[in-house]
Amino acid sequence: MVGLLQCEDYARVLLPADGMAIEARLKRQQVLNRQPPPRVRIVLGESVLARRVGSREVMRAQCAHLLEVSQLENVTLQIAPTAHYRGVSGSFSIATQPTGDQLVHLVEVGRGHRRVSYDDLHRPIDYRQDQQRGHRMWPLGFILVQADDLEYMVRTHSGCISPHMVSRLVESGHLGEVEFQARRGEWFCAREWARLLGEQGRHAEALEVLAPYVATGWWEAAETTAELLEGWGRFEEAIELARPYAEAGDRCALVFFGPLLARHGRGDEAVALLRPYIGDWFVATALVKAAGSAGLDEDAAALLAARIDTAEFACDDPSCDRRNIEPSNAIDLLAGIRERQGRLNEAITLLRRREVTSVNGRDQLADLLARHDRIAELRAYAETEFHGHAAQSLAEFLEERGDVEGAIAVYRRSADSPEHRFHGPVHLAELLVRHGRGDEATEVIRSLADSPGGAEDWIVHMLCTLYADQGRPEDGLAYLDSLKARRGEEEWLFFQMRLPLMVACGRREEAIKEARAHPEGGTSYAASAIAGLLAGAGRTEEAVAVLERQDGSAHALAEYLFELGRIEDAVAVLQQSTPGPIPSPWTDALADEPPF
Repeated sequence: MVGLLQCEDYARVLLPADGMAIEARLKRQQVLNRQPPPRVRIVLGESVLARRVGSREVMRAQCAHLLEVSQLENVTLQIAPTAHYRGVSGSFSIATQPTGDQLVHLVEVGRGHRRVSYDDLHRPIDYRQDQQRGHRMWPLGFILVQADDLEYMVRTHSGCISPHMVSRLVESGHLGEVEFQARRGEWFCAREWARLLGEQGRHAEALEVLAPYVATGWWEAAETTAELLEGWGRFEEAIELARPYAEAGDRCALVFFGPLLARHGRGDEAVALLRPYIGDWFVATALVKAAGSAGLDEDAAALLAARIDTAEFACDDPSCDRRNIEPSNAIDLLAGIRERQGRLNEAITLLRRREVTSVNGRDQLADLLARHDRIAELRAYAETEFHGHAAQSLAEFLEERGDVEGAIAVYRRSADSPEHRFHGPVHLAELLVRHGRGDEATEVIRSLADSPGGAEDWIVHMLCTLYADQGRPEDGLAYLDSLKARRGEEEWLFFQMRLPLMVACGRREEAIKEARAHPEGGTSYAASAIAGLLAGAGRTEEAVAVLERQDGSAHALAEYLFELGRIEDAVAVLQQSTPGPIPSPWTDALADEPPF
């Protein structure tokens, strides 16, 4: 840390038991406030802030001092990320004399201190050239973050201002806070602030906000920047920014980069780039998408067909007919291409060969038949499809065509199957509610809950919600009473379903009292519910007090602090937790020890 910027505590650590030297150093700093003031521009290396001198309190005081000095109109203070800077082998100072002459004080490794004139240097020191060559100087105030920390925050929304809170800040006009936090390592603030600047046409400023995050090498920051550039019509810059990540084999970068190339007339390049990764289902999906945009469906189809035809058997058992197809979604992707080409019969034949028929609650064959009005085939398929997703596609098709009774009949038949005893009635109830038949929906779910093993928590929750929505909270409470009588106890998971019903009956205070008295009333999850009851009664300060006594309630606590207008406190609460280790991504390898 240059002596001109050291606070007293920092200087005392460096100069122990030398009061005169400390006094002289602090006195020298008064030059910054003399009249007329000198113009001072200081670039500090990132490592100066990362390397602790003394205690945490000393470093905190030093950082506060830097922020204070940076507010002086005659001082410009920046942080240079750790990197190689051409022509710089140590620290240096450039002093412009009243005559206009410039002197350089240069510290070089192995040479010690040198004082030379600026013109005597064979290669003039000009950090501006290094900026132009790609070394970005970060503003003083920016809190240095690592890519791993950013990734953890994005995955967990822990130790940072969440996207929801950022939206609330923007909607309530606290744009200054968003900008301030964007420049202090808060990624979600930075992303939103850059977007807002872009909408105002302030593209250079938007890119400057994101630059420190991109400099960490974190892909999501680069992706966000590339998306903005493409949206502004600067797709060549977007391509060049994303290219190194994709060429390094980053899965997420490949999935983004391939379609980006294809959208801008480089489909051949996209397919060539993604082709070596065709065995990865994630990248294969991007390849098919890029091929479709570029009119290269047959190229992608040939790649997938070859993978399907050469797949090996999954085991040595002669009776086993399962094959290990890589990518695992090769048949689905190839069928999608054939459907896009209008070759429906081929697509249907392919999908009938699948071993896994449903993905994420949807059946691709059923959805294809519905899209093309092949209802007779869909009805036949729904009769035999195990998961009930084909029946769901059929019911959705009939509902869209106005045949509500036909859709109801499909779900009733599905509910009669033991395999669909839960989801069939749930879909039926949702359909009935959409068409104003809430009482019928309530009876459907009540029958399910009363059946053997039917009173699972999510089913009971749905039933209580239906009772409340139909203006029958007393019936919901009566059902919970009967359930408690049968089981002999009521764990919090079911007890908390009482609370909105009691409020609907005008018994809020009683609900608060019972919640506090419950055996689990002192837990963090109970605290959130109790705080909600208090806040609903206009007792937000009490809600805050309840949550402040609990760990793990940061997001709920921040919400109530925000409602009280305590914006800085809300932000501080969200930033309290410390990022932890990032779980290793699954490598497709199975294990017999936890985590499995």
